[in-house]
Amino acid sequence: VHTGLAHYYARIGAAQASGFKYIHTGRPDAQGKPVYEPPVVVTNPDLFYLPEEAVELAAQERIQEGGIEGRLALELKDQAKRMVQETIENERKRGRPYQKVVSVELPVELRMTHTTTGKVDRVTTKLDLVVEVKPFGSQDLKLRVVDHKTAARPGDRSTVDKYALTLQLAVMRKIGKLLCRERYDSAYLHLIDSVGGTGGRMLQPEPGP
Repeated sequence: VHTGLAHYYARIGAAQASGFKYIHTGRPDAQGKPVYEPPVVVTNPDLFYLPEEAVELAAQERIQEGGIEGRLALELKDQAKRMVQETIENERKRGRPYQKVVSVELPVELRMTHTTTGKVDRVTTKLDLVVEVKPFGSQDLKLRVVDHKTAARPGDRSTVDKYALTLQLAVMRKIGKLLCRERYDSAYLHLIDSVGGTGGRMLQPEPGP
């Protein structure tokens, strides 16, 4: 699902008048760490796959690798295609809740220091999506960080609360503030319906205690 949505939003970004900056992940180095190529401005949507093609290719890669992931990919690939397509259709019906795609699968690395112990942890992650938005009542364009999550009940309050309490969302907020600075708007969850019927919903959970 993540792969399909990544290619969907990348195609939107590339079709924009100014395109968007994309960082390609190269082959891992000798230590197995990912190698990131310098960012480039992409203006050709066809450099990315159609969402259904992207899901199929990702599934076939895992199927060829075998093991548990391969069996799951074979079993779930059609469901993943449906989830992505429903999410896209839902967005088209409701209208896009953003003005511009800024980044897709943006790799981030930072060091975080514990306030009590002074221990420094290295945090590496990827931001699923960064978009430009115009908050209600504001004339200024801000940057919103979005994380895709699949959920059986995306409209259920308990589902939202569960993700709001995770460390991942707290780190995502921290990264968003560091990267976007004064242009930071918020961190949103994009809850994708894994059962069917409602597509996806972008919403902002309250920070956990």
